[in-house]
Amino acid sequence: ATGPMKLTVTKRNRQPYLTDVPLGLGEYVGVQDFLIQDDGTGESSGNGDGIANPAETIELRLQLRNFGHQTYPNINCVLIQEDGDVPVLDEVEYVGSLAAGGSAWTTDDFEFSVPARARDGRSLRFRVRAVSGEHQWDSAIELPVEAPELVYSTLHFYDAGPNGILDPGETASLTVALLNDGSQR
Repeated sequence: ATGPMKLTVTKRNRQPYLTDVPLGLGEYVGVQDFLIQDDGTGESSGNGDGIANPAETIELRLQLRNFGHQTYPNINCVLIQEDGDVPVLDEVEYVGSLAAGGSAWTTDDFEFSVPARARDGRSLRFRVRAVSGEHQWDSAIELPVEAPELVYSTLHFYDAGPNGILDPGETASLTVALLNDGSQR
């Protein structure tokens, strides 16, 4: 949509602030979708579940869309990691030309490594820069990490002496039960 948008800011016991915010149809090429490959083929390594897990090497395909009104030729993409511990192994891929309203997948995969110590629920943050001649657009993507998260459940001593308590100098067997409270099962 184009034209002004009405914006109202309110707060209790305050006078509302009203203003018009101009909206326009700008030219923009950005990420529309992505596909994670971790199946052990090509450059990827992982369990094949299509989810980023710790210590996996991910092949990432991106689908870009031209949200503008003109065709942009020879679009290249650069994958830029926003976290300091995520190595990008293959950072530049080609998309080709995109007509107005059109979309296309990168012709090959980006590759990056998920840190071995990545915790469950972490988001790997990337910036995707699409470039066509003098035109440049940035998109942000976040890829969730699913990891096991072991938590203590129970503890039991066996053969802890006649009183059932582990006293100094006694030897006993110990069983500790852990539960996986993380997303990766």
